[in-house]
Amino acid sequence: MTIASFYARNMPRQTADSSAPPRIARRRPPAFPRMGGEEPDLSADMKRRIMVERVARELFENLLFTGSDTPVALEVRRALNREFGEELFFQYLPGSPGMAVLHDTPRGREEVPPATRADVLERAWAITLDKVDETML
Repeated sequence: MTIASFYARNMPRQTADSSAPPRIARRRPPAFPRMGGEEPDLSADMKRRIMVERVARELFENLLFTGSDTPVALEVRRALNREFGEELFFQYLPGSPGMAVLHDTPRGREEVPPATRADVLERAWAITLDKVDETML
């Protein structure tokens, strides 16, 4: 039994009273999915790009900044350190709403300025995307 046939068979029973028009509109499923579970036609290149972005996002959000030592995460961190000329550290600080990008100074580890932080995160995403794209079959 499909969802569409269930609604078609049970709709008349549910709308027998005088307030039928408003109830019909409310009880109709919001949007019927494509019948038969059809997927939209995407090119192989588009499917690959979507998969690369999914994997890169997972790596970026969960592995890159947690100190994971996966080969791709290590390569991304090395590339960032080379580009910015210093070792960068990523950390969630207490009371801070987002990720903090830290670097070593004579006074210890401090946050980089906000403009530099934006540049670092932007480059980290671009490098992650490139590395994942290189390594995926």
